[in-house]
Amino acid sequence: MCPRCSGGQRRLSPIAHRIADAVHHSFPRGVCFRCLAVEQRLDVHDVRGAALVVVVRAGVRMVQRPCSVCGRVEEVLMPRKAA
Repeated sequence: MCPRCSGGQRRLSPIAHRIADAVHHSFPRGVCFRCLAVEQRLDVHDVRGAALVVVVRAGVRMVQRPCSVCGRVEEVLMPRKAA
């Protein structure tokens, strides 16, 4: 079982799980919502919605910094702590 889904927490939706995995696997890069949507072949609105869930449940935070893919300064998703 995924460590982000254990510990008595409810399981993440499939999209939220994909986003959480992508963010944790891309560390130390920070990726903006648009680039994450393209990378995961998802709609940007679905990524934003999933981001709210993963911030609360999956050890992810939003920070304002340049996206490592497009370079735009936006909110990017990053793990709370280095693994």
